[in-house]
Amino acid sequence: MAKLSLRNVQKTYAGNVKVVHGIDMEIADGEFIVIVGPSGCGKSTLLRMVAGLETITGGDIHIGDRIVNQLEPAERDIAMVFQNYALYPHMTVYDNMAYGLKIRGMARAEIEQRVRHAAGILELAPLLERRPRQLSGGQRQRVAMGRAIVREPSVFLFDEPLSNLDAKLRVQMRLELKELHRRLGTTSLYVTHDQVEAMTLADRMMVLNGGRVEQIGTPLEVYTRPASTFVAGFIGSPPMNLVPVVRNGEAGGADGAQMRVVGKEGNASGATLGHLPMGLHLPAEALLGLRPEHIEPCAVHEAIAEVDVRVVEALGADSFAYGSLGGQPIVVRLDSHARVRAGDKLPVTSSADHLHFFDSQSGKRIEA
Repeated sequence: MAKLSLRNVQKTYAGNVKVVHGIDMEIADGEFIVIVGPSGCGKSTLLRMVAGLETITGGDIHIGDRIVNQLEPAERDIAMVFQNYALYPHMTVYDNMAYGLKIRGMARAEIEQRVRHAAGILELAPLLERRPRQLSGGQRQRVAMGRAIVREPSVFLFDEPLSNLDAKLRVQMRLELKELHRRLGTTSLYVTHDQVEAMTLADRMMVLNGGRVEQIGTPLEVYTRPASTFVAGFIGSPPMNLVPVVRNGEAGGADGAQMRVVGKEGNASGATLGHLPMGLHLPAEALLGLRPEHIEPCAVHEAIAEVDVRVVEALGADSFAYGSLGGQPIVVRLDSHARVRAGDKLPVTSSADHLHFFDSQSGKRIEA
């Protein structure tokens, strides 16, 4: 095992097309880091640079005490699990897991011990004599992980390893990955576009957008205090509501503040947010962020706003009311027993702890 350091890591194609813009991160020995972001944000490129499959244009990558910029993948002491299982179809499970060790010239007894040990961890022992075509998708992915485990690397690299699995199997494999990391404690870098994987697997997560870091933090930190509107809109399902507002009069003091919603035409609408329950000094204009679960139905006299409900989506344990606030779209999570219908006017409130403000131009978080 080893720590992993990314220091101003950059990648440019064709001389002037920059796809990774100076990534800095220190990853502790044994830490599980998830890189998450939309397609094309540079997350797989960053992982491939760590693996040595892509050259870096600038900066340094340290694995342990070594700078590995110029080292071949085989010299970096890493093991990688891809989205595609890449198993040899003519080989048994045992031979697929053992192949990399054999070509390194490892003794047969050591290979046997490592393969049997990894098979035990991944519950593959009864399947060692089968070939890939005789396995389910989840079993094939476990074989691919076993092939990485037997290497006993300093760092595991995962490139969207669950994206080819169906929804039910992905849930199961997430749990298995979490348990696997708990047992092995190997430093891991995991790439995904799936925010659920990021939230459930990560010790810390890096949110990438256009090759730049938007935020690094624990899943709870990223969820509860998003650093930008991009993070607020990307992490969470449904995502955070972002409502443009302007302040009425002076900045809020101990008695709270009053703000008006900016309608789609760019003018302050008739929708006024009542005195917000906070003693904050608010900006003259901003984007107000509210997660759907933090908008609470209430009595009319307690409301800070009123939502015009357009559609109610029942999902069993929860329901989601989709509507508008001063012409701006908004989603409210409701208890499944809430008696809210399309066409209703829903009075709502929220606590000060759950109100977020972002700069209207830069999208960066405002610490009001």
